[in-house]
Amino acid sequence: MSNLFNVERPLMQILAKLTDLVLLNLLFLVTALPIVTIGAAWTSLLASWQKILRGHDNQVALTYLQLFRENLKQGTLLWGITVLFGGIFFMDYLLLQQATGVLRGIGLFILMPFVLLLLAGSTVWFAYIGRYRDTLKQVIKNAFLILINCFPWVVLASGINGGLLYFAVSSPERLLTTIYSCTFFGFSAVALINALIMKKVFGKIEQEKK
Repeated sequence: MSNLFNVERPLMQILAKLTDLVLLNLLFLVTALPIVTIGAAWTSLLASWQKILRGHDNQVALTYLQLFRENLKQGTLLWGITVLFGGIFFMDYLLLQQATGVLRGIGLFILMPFVLLLLAGSTVWFAYIGRYRDTLKQVIKNAFLILINCFPWVVLASGINGGLLYFAVSSPERLLTTIYSCTFFGFSAVALINALIMKKVFGKIEQEKK
């Protein structure tokens, strides 16, 4: 019977990771409630999973809260930048919906690369500041350098994030499904997927520096 509860057993390790999944999701929801802190909360969630994936999985809650305090300023600033440009692009999209024919097509064609660039940039820079310490200017610069040097991995992570976002807003039923799943584990699961991909990205960068 004692072997059944051995923490080294695969079953116990799976249960431990599921516990981390739910706990980190709850911590994210609580720290993201003020809305303006979503960037810091998302950074902390990504960084927590990065630490867990590297084997530093002790005191998950305390680690998350420490990361939240450390990334509060920069994460909030980057969230503000993301929301600002996202809002501008959304307003452009609404204006283009009033146009017709060729003008609308050209406008959407020009707008789309900027939207994709913002999605890719935000995918990288929140993960970046959870792992490295740099000035805001250097963070944004390095995020786009990473986009160039690790293009396939960044596209994969961005595509997943964008696809899930589109799924959430594509219909009222899907929105309700997203809200329900995110209440218990959804945000944490998406962050885990991002952390797995960004682990490859950061591993490649750190290997090249050696």
